[in-house]
Amino acid sequence: MTRAHAVIAAMFLLVVGVPFVLHTAGDHRRPKGVRTLVVVTPHVLQIQEEFGRAFSAWHERTYGEAVWVDFRLPGGTTEILKLLKAQYSAAAQRNFEALRRSEPARVRAGAFGAEELILPGDIAFDVMFGGGSYDHTLLCDVRETPFWYRPFAGERSQRVTISLPDAARFDWGMLERSEPLLLDLVIDGAPRRLRVPAAAVRGGWGVLSPLREEGAMQVEAEVELSVCEAMAQYTMAMPMEIREEDLAAWFARDDGTKAEKIGSGVLYRRAAGDSRAGYARVYWVGTALSGFGIVYNRDVLERLGVEPPKSFADMCDPRLAGWVALADPRMSGSVETAFESILNNEGWEQGWRILRGMSANARYVTDMSTKPPVDVAHGEAAMGVCIDFYGRAQSQAVMRPGETPETSRVGYIDPPGKVFIDPDPITLLRGGTDPELAQRFVAFVMSDEGQALWQFAATGTARGAENAVIPGVTDREGRPVRMGPRTHELRRMPVRHAFIVEHWPLLTDKVDPYAIASTQGSRGWRSGIRPMMGAFGIDNARELRRAWRAMHRAIEEGVEPEVVAEMERLLYALPEGARVRALWNALFADEETTPEGAFLDFSPEHYGTIRETWRNPRVASRLQIVYTAYFRENYARVVELAQGAGVSAR
Repeated sequence: MTRAHAVIAAMFLLVVGVPFVLHTAGDHRRPKGVRTLVVVTPHVLQIQEEFGRAFSAWHERTYGEAVWVDFRLPGGTTEILKLLKAQYSAAAQRNFEALRRSEPARVRAGAFGAEELILPGDIAFDVMFGGGSYDHTLLCDVRETPFWYRPFAGERSQRVTISLPDAARFDWGMLERSEPLLLDLVIDGAPRRLRVPAAAVRGGWGVLSPLREEGAMQVEAEVELSVCEAMAQYTMAMPMEIREEDLAAWFARDDGTKAEKIGSGVLYRRAAGDSRAGYARVYWVGTALSGFGIVYNRDVLERLGVEPPKSFADMCDPRLAGWVALADPRMSGSVETAFESILNNEGWEQGWRILRGMSANARYVTDMSTKPPVDVAHGEAAMGVCIDFYGRAQSQAVMRPGETPETSRVGYIDPPGKVFIDPDPITLLRGGTDPELAQRFVAFVMSDEGQALWQFAATGTARGAENAVIPGVTDREGRPVRMGPRTHELRRMPVRHAFIVEHWPLLTDKVDPYAIASTQGSRGWRSGIRPMMGAFGIDNARELRRAWRAMHRAIEEGVEPEVVAEMERLLYALPEGARVRALWNALFADEETTPEGAFLDFSPEHYGTIRETWRNPRVASRLQIVYTAYFRENYARVVELAQGAGVSAR
């Protein structure tokens, strides 16, 4: 082996070995033989440390048993969901194959469900703790984990009866495109809903013409059943059983009335199905509350001649070009929620316009939602969108003696009347190893002791010495033990309104989230944020910034209003159906699937139809290329107009 080969081999072993070394080192902290709860979370290490320590102490006091909390941080909520889906998909496939071998009759009849597909211990985690309500609601949605299988594999074709599941809403254009159809079949006298390829039907989709032309309710045809697929359903979330009286106590206002909502959003999600008397079946409960606002650096803004922000629209000031810090909504569910709140509160036209302007001013778009507030604090950026507690934490971190949040160089604002407050939930995961311990963790997080961790001062500080005590608990010297974090002040808002009111003087941040939450509900546009911002602001970042500079220089230099108006139209335009079709045909002329629904103007009226085309991953990936090309052409045209008017775009 040459010296060069030896060096390469050593470096390879170092890279491969580091994760194992780190994993082993981390395991040394865990006591041997101790019952362990595995929690997947996007929460920062400070939250992990405080909740892990406090829950272990609470559990030993309450149940007389030591436990250990093993937190796993694979990334933001987007990465966590990808990881979970991969684990569930693998487990479902493995268990299905075992079921097919042992009980083929049940597979043929479709007589199995979630309990057979996902078994205890199949998933590496017991609980998902943290993230937004949207992300946790996905854990409860069977559409996120479709499991398609062939119940009649190896069987011959049969003559069956066929009908449409929803004839009134059926897209007859699918027949011309020879796409697989979800159909209701009667096989051996039993009804089954199957996904049927066109090639599986003798005579093709032409056999269905009586359903359309003659108004027939059903037709008969010979179908190759071996290639038809059925779908088994399960959710990643495992419903919890919570006493109704506990649920009522957790989500009650200080006057005893119910507080099941904040603004327009729910604080917990019930699950369908029967439960024991006096108990509720619940998928997730909110544990804390998060707002989304603007963190800003007063010193940098003063140098730029820009006033501190009062609204998200202020982040579109052209003087901020290159000074706005943004995180990628494709990588962070919390950032996606923040951008959704802008769309919900500002409406379609103004909302997308603000998101475009923020993107145009962006210094960067990072995959870490914690980076913008840190860079703003260091003067690397003037403003950034962030979760409220990140902004407040940075303000506190740089505060000099004698300063207040109003005078510190780093400020944070929840734009008045525009604050979207979202619960930060916890969900039990189907297939975890210890659901009993997981549900105890939920009970702790929702207790006074758990809620105090979010907002009380650290117990080792002067303010923390005034914290409320844990009833009946003393230390070795007989002194009362106080609630609150030991080391890290987390600066999150507790979810329990009665707790907030009762302990108001002890809260680090005197904010009542129930009083400031916007009542504007979701408009259903969230799913458009990733593809649109990806295309107009991230993948075309350089082109957008150049067009932005060109347009504003044209305004400053007094270019004819008609030219400026056309530049603005092009820069802020959203995909037009005719151009989307033309770009699709130019880029994917040989593509078999043609997403007719995508060839509509991107507008509130057509949004639902366009969104449905994104459900096909292949179509969605190609449309992303089309959208990116659309915006790139528009930005190039803006620059051409500026240059034609004698304005530099550099």
